Amino acid sequence: SNTIRVSMDSIAIVADKDLSCIGDTVTLKATPRFTHYNWMAGTDQLAATDSIIKIMPTATTTYKVSAKTAFGCMVENSITIPPLIPQKVSIGQDTAICEGSAITLDAGMGLSSYEWSTGETTPSIQVSKAGNYAVIAKDANGCLSSDNMRLSLHPLPKAFLPKNEILCKGQNDILFAPAGFSYLWQDNTTTQNYRVLNPGAYWVQINDANGCTAKDSTTITLIAEPPQHFILRDTALCLSEPFLLSPHQPFASYLWNNGSTQAVFPVQTVGSYT
Repeated sequence: SNTIRVSMDSIAIVADKDLSCIGDTVTLKATPRFTHYNWMAGTDQLAATDSIIKIMPTATTTYKVSAKTAFGCMVENSITIPPLIPQKVSIGQDTAICEGSAITLDAGMGLSSYEWSTGETTPSIQVSKAGNYAVIAKDANGCLSSDNMRLSLHPLPKAFLPKNEILCKGQNDILFAPAGFSYLWQDNTTTQNYRVLNPGAYWVQINDANGCTAKDSTTITLIAEPPQHFILRDTALCLSEPFLLSPHQPFASYLWNNGSTQAVFPVQTVGSYT
């Protein structure tokens, strides 16, 4: 008589991890006593022909395996792997700040650990130097998420006010701030230049197009009246007699209309002298 054998064999699939994060390597092991293994990921054919394969799922995927028994019968089974999506971390876009200032990079709360490129391990850090910054964060499931950004620095504008404590009225009594900025003086004046009317402390803050600021100050102790009527008024002289023109009182320096810097000017011809 003929004997008919019915194969009741079955194939199982076991994953080496109950939970996995996107990008993690997961090992799938099928029952090893069969031959001609064939693996599918969804509708995609995989190249593996062994009972063990390694996968890196990026989305929930069903993996199917089929194989032949010793009697040539086909067995198959499937397993669905739903990878865990890590909590997204973001520290912002590349940005620039004014030199000397700082910004806070915040990776967000609710993660189990943080590792910054600076070596810090807090959820947020404060940075002031130009460069690249990155963070890797781990969530409660052990999944990793990362982000990075570049920080650039805007140079500060330069503000300068002259440090002359004594000014001469109508001559150098205007303070000039550098051109090309917006301005704020100590009394809320917003013009580039400022006329000093009284002794006191004066300052100006300048702001550039990047929002960077600089400030300088000066103290004026005296606004002096320029000397007046200090040489002889218009007159007539006898040219046969020598005449020396000089101020009525001594001064720190002199400049005559012919370029002379002497205190005394010899008059030799008819004319106008200053």
